[in-house]
Amino acid sequence: MDAFTTWLSENSLIIIGMILTVVTVRGTVKFDINQWINDRREQQEQNFIALCPHHYLFRDGDGIKVGSHFISPPGTSAWQCQKCGHLTYDDLGRKK
Repeated sequence: MDAFTTWLSENSLIIIGMILTVVTVRGTVKFDINQWINDRREQQEQNFIALCPHHYLFRDGDGIKVGSHFISPPGTSAWQCQKCGHLTYDDLGRKK
């Protein structure tokens, strides 16, 4: 028992330093895989919305016309793109 007490008293600062280092590294390098996946999914959804033209071209008789993917869900004043899910309340901007 005397040898362990001597060893502990000689190396106590090193042991305390190692414990503090482990606690500090764990606190700063903590990586949450679920949060990373959710952030990545949200970023991909935003990129998809940015790439969506919200309209389509169709042939009507001899000409080509532009149709809109936006619909107004019943009971709301919002407009939602059927293709990407983008939601807007700006009717004037939607028509442009």
